[in-house]
Amino acid sequence: AFKPVIRSRWEQGCHNATQITRELKEIGYTGGCSIVKEYVLTLRCADRSPWEGTEEPSSSIVPRGPAAYAPRRIVALVLRKPTERNPKDEAVLNEIGGQCEPFQKSLSLARGFLNMMRRPKGSATKVGSDELAAWLTEAENCGTAEMRNFAKGLVSDRAAVEAAMALPWSNGPVEGAIQRLKVIKRQMYGRANFDLLRRRVLEPAQT
Repeated sequence: AFKPVIRSRWEQGCHNATQITRELKEIGYTGGCSIVKEYVLTLRCADRSPWEGTEEPSSSIVPRGPAAYAPRRIVALVLRKPTERNPKDEAVLNEIGGQCEPFQKSLSLARGFLNMMRRPKGSATKVGSDELAAWLTEAENCGTAEMRNFAKGLVSDRAAVEAAMALPWSNGPVEGAIQRLKVIKRQMYGRANFDLLRRRVLEPAQT
């Protein structure tokens, strides 16, 4: 809701996110400064990216290095499908990878795992299983503790991982129903016994 105000102040020459945050709070903004900084950074990137919309990215789109980007944003870029990433996204990942070798290795492993999981179901035959084994070996020997821990978790539940690669079914609906039950239970502050849950969940579904 405050983006037009931020853009207006940016165009007026105020490029200090902290100052803009103070001004926003005077007109009702209740969020934190980090969100404002992230949006101001997108304005700064747009000003410094004359290649926007072309095929050749410029490394200048990361004016302040990896620390300028929130971890959740970087994770979103890594998980995004290749067809959904634009040259600007690729340039951000390449810039960070050039400054941080462990990130580059983790990015390669993450993309390899996503490629295996996103293949059409039914194509994960013995070749797919061997490919998963090679990926697990590489991940367990990489220099990133988080990736090693992720690989160890997959090893402990490897049969389920291979089934997810090979079978067309998903337990997503079941997990969604479980999460819904948990939410309903938490809403009743510990008073959600089975009889009460039955009344709140099963009976409305039958009507």
